[in-house]
Amino acid sequence: MIISAARVFPVTSPSAAYAGVRVTGGVIREVGPIGELLRTHPKERHLAFPDSVLIPGLVNAHTHLEYSLFRTMARPTDFLPWIRGLVRASRLRDSFWGASHWEKAAASGIRRCLRSGITAIGDVVTYGASPVVAQRAGIRMRAYLEAVALAGSSSEESLPRLESALSSDTFLSPRIAPGLSPHSIYTLSPQVLSALRSLAGRRSLPLGMHVGETRHEQDLLRGRGPLAPQVRRWGLPFGPSFRGSLAGYLEEHGLLSTKTLLFHGTHLTDRDLSKIAASGATMVTCPRSNALLRCGIPDYQRWRKAGIRFVYGTDSLASVPDFDLFEEARLVRRSLPESGSVILRRLTLGAAEALGLAGSGSLEAGRDADLALLRIPAGSAATEEDVVTQGAVSRIAATVVGGRLLYRRRSREAAAIRREG
Repeated sequence: MIISAARVFPVTSPSAAYAGVRVTGGVIREVGPIGELLRTHPKERHLAFPDSVLIPGLVNAHTHLEYSLFRTMARPTDFLPWIRGLVRASRLRDSFWGASHWEKAAASGIRRCLRSGITAIGDVVTYGASPVVAQRAGIRMRAYLEAVALAGSSSEESLPRLESALSSDTFLSPRIAPGLSPHSIYTLSPQVLSALRSLAGRRSLPLGMHVGETRHEQDLLRGRGPLAPQVRRWGLPFGPSFRGSLAGYLEEHGLLSTKTLLFHGTHLTDRDLSKIAASGATMVTCPRSNALLRCGIPDYQRWRKAGIRFVYGTDSLASVPDFDLFEEARLVRRSLPESGSVILRRLTLGAAEALGLAGSGSLEAGRDADLALLRIPAGSAATEEDVVTQGAVSRIAATVVGGRLLYRRRSREAAAIRREG
């Protein structure tokens, strides 16, 4: 199959007008001028998008797809009442509908990801549904199996469940890769954190953790703030003698490395940022979710000064209206001006590398055929800057994962999406 567009943005090389890619066996075999590809392979099926540009599939580095049916919760509120409401709603759904609800929710989220040009996801998996659904749907995923609200004694029961989940046939799929997500340092005891680190080490798994999402985590280091009584009720000792930094706590428990993704990082000190940068861990920023939950926006200038490597995520549909990664990137750029080429790389190859998805993120021979077609009026004159400034969910024309056309927008659907918001 040959897929052509008004312009191709490989990310790892200069863009080219009136070009395309040839795909066989789910892999890109050639990238070049469309005329040359068609002359060399005249019998190949040809999908032409003359009103669009071709980019690598977008990579959403932080989602909770199993919460995709909680869209009414995505409204401005404070973080603590929001998270309590999410826990209550989750327990209710799990009690009444169980696995069927979470599979339905994950399927809804994956459809929206594909409609948004997203071909790969870093998903935090709470109920076990999203990797199963992702395998069926054909999208690519790093599935971070979550551990949350566990004290030392409860790890004896929970860790075998994680071990069993990691042995699932789902992870035999080349598109679904496992990871572990110790939820946060305030929902897990030191003993559990150590046990999860050991499990990750034995299985060579990457880690994904929430850190510094709210200012309350910094307060907790000093034994005060609204999280402190909650932690005590859960019986989760937060390093009783610890008086360092959030990142220092992670470092103390061996949780910082080049294979660690840290979600949000809204409230981190210079000491935190220095430790994170030195470890080689990657931050995933979700500015729209942080803003909606009144957590604030990270100080990206300080991130740059500290040498933080970061990519973009959306978080769940319980805290954002959609999976528009372009909107996330533009919000970051308000305080951290960067070129279109740098931002496009973060949206694609940078995020794929952060998730350890080695074949994704760029358009070049030998890479996975994960692609997105984006309708941009500039046509053949489009630049990376046009992609970043004009990119939107409503402009996605098609999404291809592993050489399979998983989504193609029809004109009536574009109007429906606008009505849905």
